[in-house]
Amino acid sequence: MAKKTYTRLASIFFSKKVILVCLIALTFWDTLHIFKLKWGVVDLKRREHDNDQNSIYSLEGGLDIKLSKVSPYTLASIVIAEDVRFYDHIGIDFRALWSSFKVNFRHGEFLFGGSTITQQVVKVTLLSPEKTILRKLREIYGALILELILTKEEILSWYINIIYWGQGKYGLVEAADFYFNLTPDLLSINQSIQLSLILPAPSRLSRVILRKELGAKQMAKFRSVLFQLRDLGYITEEQLRYSMLTGNFYSPIK
Repeated sequence: MAKKTYTRLASIFFSKKVILVCLIALTFWDTLHIFKLKWGVVDLKRREHDNDQNSIYSLEGGLDIKLSKVSPYTLASIVIAEDVRFYDHIGIDFRALWSSFKVNFRHGEFLFGGSTITQQVVKVTLLSPEKTILRKLREIYGALILELILTKEEILSWYINIIYWGQGKYGLVEAADFYFNLTPDLLSINQSIQLSLILPAPSRLSRVILRKELGAKQMAKFRSVLFQLRDLGYITEEQLRYSMLTGNFYSPIK
C-alpha cells in the first residue's frame, strides 16, 4: 500500500516537473522569437484566407514602409478602430480583455477577441491562428515582453507592415495600392477610415470596400472613427462635415 502511494506521488511529482520544464522551455522559445522583432528579421508563414492556400511571406532586414511615410489620418484611423487605448496600455487592454471574456463565457466557446495591436503583432509573427487558451496566454506573455523591448512607434510599424488586409494583401503598402491605387502617404481621411474598416474581418469586409458601398454597420463604424479623429484633433470640423457627405464612396454617411 505504501509502495503504491509512493509510486503515485512520484508519478504526480515528475509529471508536474515535466510540465513545468516544458512551460519554461516554451517561454524561452517565445522570448527568443519576440526579440527577432527587435533585430528586424522575421520569416512569417501566412495562410491565404481568401483562397485557402498556404504561403510564405518573408520580411527580412527591414520594414516595407516607415511611419513617417504614412498619412497621419491612416495611422490615427487604424489605432482608433483597432486599439483606441494603444498608447496608454502595457500591451494588454484589460477592459477589452474582460469584455471578450464575458462574450466567450456567454457563448460557451473560445471566440476570444479583445487583442491589442501589440498582441496582434505577436500572434501574426509567433503563433498559429488556432483559438486555444494556451495560444491566448502565449499571446499575452509575448505582448508584455514586446512592450518592454520596442517603442509604441516600432510596434505600430510592425503592425501596418505585416497585418492582413484581405484579398491576399499583406501590409499597408499592398493594401493602399490594391484598394485605391495610392501610396500610403497619399491616403485621404475617407480612404484611411475605409481601410481601417477591413481589419476586424479582412476576408469578408474587404469585399465591402471593393464594391464601394458601405453597409449600415460599416457606416456606423466610419462615423465613430471620424468623430474620434475630430475629438482627438486630427481633423477639423469642416473636414468632418465633408467626410460625412462623401465618406460612403462619395455618397453621404447616414
